[in-house]
Amino acid sequence: MVLTKFDRDAKILINSYTLALSHPLHFDQYQKSVLKGACKIAGISLIKLVPESTALSYQYGLFRKRELTKDMTNTLFVDIGNSKTSI
Repeated sequence: MVLTKFDRDAKILINSYTLALSHPLHFDQYQKSVLKGACKIAGISLIKLVPESTALSYQYGLFRKRELTKDMTNTLFVDIGNSKTSI
């Protein structure tokens, strides 16, 4: 339900995007597969599941890449944590 809302809102704000989904470090393979399944149910194309600590470095690299190239890529970072969900 939350991912479907993110998808709908993202399509309103930007026409297309790719999704990199972060998860807590303690998630095991089963919990990661549940996240992948939720994306599939919501109709979202997931490009990468990354640990929370790695997501920040990816995000920095993408912003740095924008400075170096003229082509923009829209990537939505969704952080699903224990107590909150943030973009």
